[in-house]
Amino acid sequence: MADLAIHLNVGDVDQLLSHANKQKAKLDLTSQMGKDMEKYVPLRKGDLRANLTITPDRLSYGEVYARAQFYGTNGIVSFHNYTTPGTGPRWDRKASKDYMDSWIDTFKRGLRE
Repeated sequence: MADLAIHLNVGDVDQLLSHANKQKAKLDLTSQMGKDMEKYVPLRKGDLRANLTITPDRLSYGEVYARAQFYGTNGIVSFHNYTTPGTGPRWDRKASKDYMDSWIDTFKRGLRE
């Protein structure tokens, strides 16, 4: 299993917002992150992409090999030959380069709704 914990630094604003609004904004954010990262997640049969659990604080890929794919190694072997172009380890970093501004906007929208 590979878990991506989501940590937000919102400073003093944290005290001004209700818990329910923050949870909704975080769920909106992690949902969008999951959608945006999908094209970077290795794909052979689709099992890894299909086994994603989204919560306000975490994206969790449930396949037994997810951690090894996420880090590009299982501790013994490093993975280099991904069958789908554009995919590979640390798909969160690849997606954040393309989508960070959009993720910030998604979180802000979630706070206002």
